[in-house]
Amino acid sequence: ELTERIVCSASAVDHDRIRRRDFDEQDQFAVTEASNKVAAWPLYLDDRPRQTIADIAATARRHKRKHGLSLVIVDYLQLVA
Repeated sequence: ELTERIVCSASAVDHDRIRRRDFDEQDQFAVTEASNKVAAWPLYLDDRPRQTIADIAATARRHKRKHGLSLVIVDYLQLVA
């Protein structure tokens, strides 16, 4: 769902229209182009539930060692166990 929202934002096509499958050929082209661009981004999303700060830190270290890492963003910090 998060990736879908990112693609909709990058393509400037309304997310609700994509979910309802109510879009035209021009929108489909924009979404396809945006999908290709987003797929090339060096982006890693980890949406596993109930992670602790130690889990997040370990995942970040592992990812940095394998792929490099410039930034870590934690959304809904209040949900970190």
